[in-house]
Amino acid sequence: MGQLENGKWVYENTLGSGPYHNVLGSAEFPFDEKTPKGRYHLYLATSCPFAHRTHIALFLAKLDSQIDVHFTYHVKTPEGWGFETHGNPTVGDGLSHHKLLSDVYLDADPNYTGRVTVPLLIDSQPTSSEGGTGKTRIVSNESLEIVNFFAKLSQNKAFGLDQKVDSEVSELVDTFYGFVGKSSNSKTQEEYDENSEKVFDALQRFDNILAKQKFLAGDHPGVPDAVVFPFFSRFDIVFAILFKLTKKRFSDYKNLDIYFRRLYQLPRIKETVAIDEIKSALFTKSYLEHHTLNPDIIPTTPELDWDVPVDE
Repeated sequence: MGQLENGKWVYENTLGSGPYHNVLGSAEFPFDEKTPKGRYHLYLATSCPFAHRTHIALFLAKLDSQIDVHFTYHVKTPEGWGFETHGNPTVGDGLSHHKLLSDVYLDADPNYTGRVTVPLLIDSQPTSSEGGTGKTRIVSNESLEIVNFFAKLSQNKAFGLDQKVDSEVSELVDTFYGFVGKSSNSKTQEEYDENSEKVFDALQRFDNILAKQKFLAGDHPGVPDAVVFPFFSRFDIVFAILFKLTKKRFSDYKNLDIYFRRLYQLPRIKETVAIDEIKSALFTKSYLEHHTLNPDIIPTTPELDWDVPVDE
């Protein structure tokens, strides 16, 4: 799609997400329970799973009363994420009223070089030279960093970094969406077979873990739940179709299915899942041109048992 180079838009992707990895809650970017709403702003797109995880963490940490949230339109333009509403009243840059997310980056750093990504956490009332040289500052545009900021600063003591998360859970969460990504990029039948099997092995391991506990973090939802939930929510409606992950449905895993509905039905979490927008973004021509699996790959046959006796 493109990126910014020295503050100018170019139609190619060669760089990472940019240089800013500051810390919310540090001396440069102070934050506590008294921080008023209006200083920090989180930019999201409902179709992006990495942005989605920060939205979930914001609600689980009960910080939504202190951090403003702004949504781009869920489908990218040739100039990247934009704020044209297309009739969607939730879309818009309520801070600076820009038309493109790239302009939000340039407000913080007029010479910014890097990809223009969501999530993006902005300090609109900077007191530090860190995070840019413009009128605002970039705190971070890295989703795991932002999730961990929210957990550390959480107003909800049941959601935080002091939870003792099993090492197997941490490893699974860190690698699951990587398995999905590798499956989507498979060039040969052999690569697809190997990568897709790893996806379903991981789902079975998640299911086994959740037979013993309510959430991946234990008795209460935590960082691993916020991080992986967006990928679970997209599995049956997008990944299974686009990437031919057909061996089993996500909902066929009993414990995972119960867990997913338990988390989905928590206050404010349901509203973070925009199924129609996810589908319309990922099944667009521009996305499919770059993410369609090799059409010669034969998908795995679903687990079927047609010999089960019929009770008539």
